[in-house]
Amino acid sequence: MINWIIWSAFGALVGWISGKVSGTGRRMNLIETMILGIVGAMLGGLLGNFIGWGPGKSLRFHSIVLSVLGALLVLWVGRKTSG
Repeated sequence: MINWIIWSAFGALVGWISGKVSGTGRRMNLIETMILGIVGAMLGGLLGNFIGWGPGKSLRFHSIVLSVLGALLVLWVGRKTSG
């Protein structure tokens, strides 16, 4: 149960940061922001594994950066595919 709370809080933080960076923060509600952040974190984790940073057991600065980059990539793909 606590993992879901942590993932939700981290997702909300990452989604909020990526929304501010991309300028879409005003158009997303809390649930959309959390989902964007969680998907971005998973994508960022995959990117981190690909470049050799491996899975982390603690929250590090590069984890947040990779998560935000993953969320920005999700937003970019969403914009390109929606027209």
